[in-house]
Amino acid sequence: MNCPNLCSLFYTNKDSLVYGAPRPDVRRNQDESEGSRHYMDMEYFGDSAFSVVPRKFDDAVAKYSLDTLNKYGTLPYVVIAYMEKLTEAFRSQNADSIVFYAADLSHYIADAHVPLHTSINYDGQLTGQNGIHDLWETTVPEVEILNYKLSSRHKAKYLESPEQEIWKIMEHTFSLLPKCLQWKKKCRNILPIQPNTAGKYAGERTGGSIPVRLQRSIPVL
Repeated sequence: MNCPNLCSLFYTNKDSLVYGAPRPDVRRNQDESEGSRHYMDMEYFGDSAFSVVPRKFDDAVAKYSLDTLNKYGTLPYVVIAYMEKLTEAFRSQNADSIVFYAADLSHYIADAHVPLHTSINYDGQLTGQNGIHDLWETTVPEVEILNYKLSSRHKAKYLESPEQEIWKIMEHTFSLLPKCLQWKKKCRNILPIQPNTAGKYAGERTGGSIPVRLQRSIPVL
């Protein structure tokens, strides 16, 4: 499938892509195994997690066990698995499957750009910041989404190693966790979020701000 046909396919099915992007979250209510696909708690694997955790899923299972991975998350492996499903859909030129797996993959890639999806402290529950997950992913974006500049002039480039790329993303995302938690402290005194105050904090031009993380997830897909 060449580029013009691909662009046409995605444009024609843009509503289906938007509708399908939240589908993995819906599956969490129907499939108990879905939850662990959305995160990986890197603290569990130690201070050198990004050096010692195997990049391939089978190797990680051999090292830690499937039960352990299902408990502490499999997000980077899921990104690769869905990339392979999407690749196969392209090979077979199955338009419905391409749209389906592209939507699912976009969700997991977005999760990999959220610091809270890389941590055991996923909702600030360990630092007295309960509720930060909903604040970061839902409350503030719903108020500020129209103010976010999400257009991209990115041109697709071939990734020599998708595995290396997703783990690089995970490591960078995890490094932003302290900024993310500090952001919640700044917001503590302005809840409930109002448009004029949400913009002040959600629009911070730091690596961990919401719109920047959204922007950085776009070229990966």
